Amino acid sequence: MDTLFENKCIYSKENLLEMVRKKRQKPFIVCSYTLIAYLGVNAVSHFFQQDFIKAVILLFSCVAFTCLYLFSPYISVKKMLKRDNELYHTECSATILFFDDHFVGIHEPTSGQTITNYTHLIQVSQTKGLYLLSMRENLVWMVDKNGFIKGDRMAFETFIKEKAVHAKIKL
Repeated sequence: MDTLFENKCIYSKENLLEMVRKKRQKPFIVCSYTLIAYLGVNAVSHFFQQDFIKAVILLFSCVAFTCLYLFSPYISVKKMLKRDNELYHTECSATILFFDDHFVGIHEPTSGQTITNYTHLIQVSQTKGLYLLSMRENLVWMVDKNGFIKGDRMAFETFIKEKAVHAKIKL
């Protein structure tokens, strides 16, 4: 059977950051913004009530949670890259071969293969440089928009819309 598309995606810091940022859960984002706004408003309120100690504590908490929200993707990616470096001593990548009824992901450097039917996809989304093929249990295949070895990204978008019939398509 001949491949319709082939794509190679390097698990670089930039690609992993794009993926982690995009895959943040909406409840987490809403709760984070709500908590930061709540702390900020309370800090200002206590400041105007001249309760400076509480205002400073709340302001500090607001800044701390903001930093945690902003830097948590970097921390996650750093852990992923460190794990890959310890295990494989090299930057990892995946080559994905797209066939008519399934796709095969080949992880490098292990050469491990995963065969997936398109019906297992629950969401197809995109970032600036990636297509993200999501399955259950937070499993995500990254498809580099500029990494097509066979085929091109415009034809791939049409193809994946037709094949991922059970997935939410956000392209």
